[in-house]
Amino acid sequence: MGAVAVGLLLVVPAAFGWGDVKLLPSLAAATSFVGWQCFALGIGLCSVLLLVSAVTAALDRRSGDVPYGPALVLGSLTAIVLAL
Repeated sequence: MGAVAVGLLLVVPAAFGWGDVKLLPSLAAATSFVGWQCFALGIGLCSVLLLVSAVTAALDRRSGDVPYGPALVLGSLTAIVLAL
């Protein structure tokens, strides 16, 4: 997951930050510790939350930035709670 995060940072440096790169491996480790189903659920939930956040940012003409951190944390924590 760390390699994926660094790859995203190198491909799209304006959209992905170092804070996200540092956050992603720890969230992946936490969800994979519970099980692979939790890891897959976490990826799905994070994707849905990021989509909602991107649509919200697109509708709000003032800012084009999409915050990744809150969606990643909320999706991972929700996956852990649902898997337990």
